[in-house]
Amino acid sequence: MRPNSATDPSFVVQHLKERGLFQDSTPGLEEHLKEKRYVYAGFDVTADSLHLGNLLVILTLYRYKMMGHMPVILYGGATTKIGDPSGKQSDRPLLSVEQIEHNLRKISANLEQILGTDLLFVNNADWFDQMTVPTFLRDIGRFFRVSQMLAKDSVRSRMEAEEGISFCEFSYQLLQGYDFYHLAETHNVTVQIGGSDQWGNMTAGTDFSRRRLGKELHVMTIPLMLRSDGKKFGKSESGAIYLSKERTSPYAFYQYLLSIPDEDVVMCLKRFTWLSMEEIESLQGLERQKKLASELTRFIHKEHGLQEALRLTEVAFSDSLGTKEDYDQIFDAFPHAALSKATCQSKTLIEICVEAGLISSKSEGVRLCAAQGLRVNGSIIQDPKELFQMNVLIGGTYLFAQLGKKKKMLISFS
Repeated sequence: MRPNSATDPSFVVQHLKERGLFQDSTPGLEEHLKEKRYVYAGFDVTADSLHLGNLLVILTLYRYKMMGHMPVILYGGATTKIGDPSGKQSDRPLLSVEQIEHNLRKISANLEQILGTDLLFVNNADWFDQMTVPTFLRDIGRFFRVSQMLAKDSVRSRMEAEEGISFCEFSYQLLQGYDFYHLAETHNVTVQIGGSDQWGNMTAGTDFSRRRLGKELHVMTIPLMLRSDGKKFGKSESGAIYLSKERTSPYAFYQYLLSIPDEDVVMCLKRFTWLSMEEIESLQGLERQKKLASELTRFIHKEHGLQEALRLTEVAFSDSLGTKEDYDQIFDAFPHAALSKATCQSKTLIEICVEAGLISSKSEGVRLCAAQGLRVNGSIIQDPKELFQMNVLIGGTYLFAQLGKKKKMLISFS
């Protein structure tokens, strides 16, 4: 169920608090939101896809849209060249202009697919790339006080670190502060949202606009998303869970959400779906993870992406074999190993399973064969001395090995 804001756009604040999406704001935000406002969130383009950790801000911005406000997406085509020091212990590696432009194109296409095109999309390179150093210092730098900049958590933590902070990254908050001022002047943007670690950078914009324009702007922060085990939400053993299907397949995206621990899944349902609180409370056991996975996969990858994820889930966990194309998509998100064809010549299937890590030893493999407990490509290994043959590889690449009924592994050969 999606929230109804037809009568009061300021309901968004109450709604966000109920869903665990509100941490802090400047005074008077709720009163300010009684009228339709332009609300923005910024994204630096440090990779060619945003990831699941970014999704909390994206969906919060979308909730503003659902309640009658106008969302604005700011791409950091210029600020990506500088690097945000927040949450970092050392300078970020600098990207080439070509890489930044590539990343921006990919992220832009991905966000438009998720959110639609009836939003305002802007790029801060459009104003910063033409600005001279004297203009920057005269029109921006003179409005910032070094003592206040040094007091920001993102700067102070880096000042105390061994490597310190470069002037390049120290200047980041001036650029982000000017972004807000520029958007307020050109598009009447009056609200910025972001993660709680961005409070210092965001209020730099409200302070700058107040000094230069005498205009009050507002910011709202969202709690950072950490799992109960202390791990960062959106990270898996194989790396970040991306929103682009080229980086993370719909199947892998779906499987990650299915694996959310019980103690975290209700929080995720509140923050990432539009299910009513009553619907969320009525869900029990694994159906909560299934509901989270299906709702969010459908939102990011649309209905066809969800159906593909469900089909591949059936392939991965049934006893029937899939195709090479199926296994190409599920490989990274499924228990797997990669072996070399050259080193596997003349080895037994049991030795292959040992080398892949499915079983611990050849003697264990012999016992499993005797008990008919080891399968390769759906066939029981009867003879512990049976040799590995290239012609059994699915699509010339994969073996699907299974120990008992539940322990399965995909082995690729190159």
